Amino acid sequence: MRKAGRKSSGQITEFAAGIVLLITFILLPILDMGFVPVRYWMSTGTLNCLVQNLARCDKRSDAYELLNNGDWLMLLSRYGVSVSDTNMTLVARDNTGAKEAQFTEKQQVPAEWLPNGKNAPCIYSVELQTTVNVNPCFGLDLPIPLLNRPIPFHMNTRSQWENLGSDPTTMGYYINE
Repeated sequence: MRKAGRKSSGQITEFAAGIVLLITFILLPILDMGFVPVRYWMSTGTLNCLVQNLARCDKRSDAYELLNNGDWLMLLSRYGVSVSDTNMTLVARDNTGAKEAQFTEKQQVPAEWLPNGKNAPCIYSVELQTTVNVNPCFGLDLPIPLLNRPIPFHMNTRSQWENLGSDPTTMGYYINE
């Protein structure tokens, strides 16, 4: 006696097409977006470490030299992160928090904001503002938003300036050199 064959022999073909659609439009985009938080955390850690190293520099000019060195940029670019619009400022705040002044690379800290000035004692901080563009893993060319281009994050990190001493030869504060 002969067994009757299946009448729905096209199920495997339909199942395979469904699996391909599931992998292509659901699993790959989720995997692709799964790399964004990891790259974000790596860039946050790198920028925090950089700002701490900038704040430990002897002179403010050394801090700008370290910032423009570019080693930290190469490290982030290896992980699929690009950096743009980097801006470092020195922030001085009096002990009450009522007054605050920001100084860029070209500006000297005025006498009233120096450690022995009329606003003393002050808290000095190095602040780094930057835009970090985090790429998804594969960079799929799908018409799904955020999967085909980098995601920009605006980061602001700050660390306290540690060297408030003065140069014994010039008698000027290192914060102004």
